[in-house]
Amino acid sequence: IPLGWANSYEFSDSDLRVACDTLDASVDAVAMGRANVSPEKLPWHTLRCLLSQCIYGGKIDNGFDQMLLDCFLEKIFTAKSFDADRVLINNIDGKGTDFCIPDGNSREHLIHWVEKMHYLQLPYWLGLPNNAEKVLLTVRGETMLTNLLKVSDDELAFTGDDQKTQSPPWMSVLAEQSSQWLKLLPTNIPKLKRSMENIKDPLFRFFEREVIHGTRLLASVRSDLVEVQSVCRGERKQSNHTRALTLALNKGLVPSDWLRYTVPKVVTVMTWIHDFAERVKQLIRLAGSVSLKKESIWLGGLFAPEAYITATRQTVAQSNQWSLEELRMHIEVGTMDDHPDTFRVEGLRLMGAACKKKNKLEIVDEVSTDLENVTLSWFREASSPNNITLPVYLYRDRKNLLFTLDFDPGEVQKTCLYERSVALTSNRSDFHSMTKYAGQGSRSCGIIVLVLVISYANNNVSSYVAAHLTQGSANYCYMKKYMAQNYNKLSKENAVGDGNYNSYKKNSTKAQNSQSIKTILIGDGSAVVLYISVR
Repeated sequence: IPLGWANSYEFSDSDLRVACDTLDASVDAVAMGRANVSPEKLPWHTLRCLLSQCIYGGKIDNGFDQMLLDCFLEKIFTAKSFDADRVLINNIDGKGTDFCIPDGNSREHLIHWVEKMHYLQLPYWLGLPNNAEKVLLTVRGETMLTNLLKVSDDELAFTGDDQKTQSPPWMSVLAEQSSQWLKLLPTNIPKLKRSMENIKDPLFRFFEREVIHGTRLLASVRSDLVEVQSVCRGERKQSNHTRALTLALNKGLVPSDWLRYTVPKVVTVMTWIHDFAERVKQLIRLAGSVSLKKESIWLGGLFAPEAYITATRQTVAQSNQWSLEELRMHIEVGTMDDHPDTFRVEGLRLMGAACKKKNKLEIVDEVSTDLENVTLSWFREASSPNNITLPVYLYRDRKNLLFTLDFDPGEVQKTCLYERSVALTSNRSDFHSMTKYAGQGSRSCGIIVLVLVISYANNNVSSYVAAHLTQGSANYCYMKKYMAQNYNKLSKENAVGDGNYNSYKKNSTKAQNSQSIKTILIGDGSAVVLYISVR
């Protein structure tokens, strides 16, 4: 996604041309042939409305993206932009340096000013912190991982001299992988016990639907994994269903029959399995709870988080005999006190800011911060008009808006928070959860290491993943055999320099007699693209 925006929009040069023509026409209408016009006489409000509602705003379908556009327009299209001491960007380099408009007004002077700029294409131009590129690199890494897993690994289906069976090696890996996943997933989810009292409770009815949905999906997933395991071991013949399952699982994709709730577009089956296992664990805990209202809920781990918010609202309205329409949601961060009609949630993460005492926001350099001890409540009084409304998205891709929450901006201007695209996410599914289980029978673990190194530029991440790839595991044996038998084929089929080839050969030979695995994946026509180090 573009930095700072929830959606991508098809803005083109035609939109820019229309905007420039609108500006020229407005200036000409006010100037009436004069060479100079006072900035205060220009129709700034009209220009902002045209740009916000027609030229650019006409394509925007997200309310918070519209607020972001309006913030930029309010900041740029104003008579103050012509002041000599006008600051375009505060703290552009993160060290307190302000970026100001030059004193000259001639075309040549402005061109010279542009050519002498030292800060080109920094995220601070958009009001974002300069480390916001980490978010963009993470998204690119996830996309790269998914695309790599979709590529058919025909080269990996080799037949070694010491192989006793006729089945390809990927079947053995997939059988082991299915076995690990079956151990990870519980066998069933206990049912909630109905009574004449709790059947009237909106929260009970919601969690009962969640348990039923989770039970059906869990049974389907376990049945499919058992069937795949039997096929890979030669105990059962393939069918169209199992053929589709093995094809998807071998490429790291989530089978279409398993996608029964909202997940990010870029997600691997490894991430999905462990995320689903955590959801099931939460349902098992809730099924044995005495009071569902007092339980801390992982909001992003629900199949229908919007329905949970509605159920809490109905519960408060029912217990107090209030109307649903007059209730407003309130949030309190960092409190351990239990109050009536409050609901404790966890897993919320604040992007681009931090929340201090009394729900006050503060600008920080971190990409995201966790919200601890969060409680939601419903009251009939509205929030303070000085508060800022922030969106709560299901995932960090910002495609699924759940609801909004009000915070105290403190000493920070609201426009600064919107320009930084401050928002909340309710599901923490990221690369950390993937690396945690990267070595458990997944043939793609090396690719996960590669994407992490590219995304975060942090070798410690590679070492963290490597710690789970132990000698003697299916991954270790598979990579070791593949490296020993296929480096000649790889280096001949791809454009590789002598240094890269020798390094690959040396590392492949070394891998046969040591506990370390070092390999180079060759790119098409561009020397060594990927370097994966497993220690």
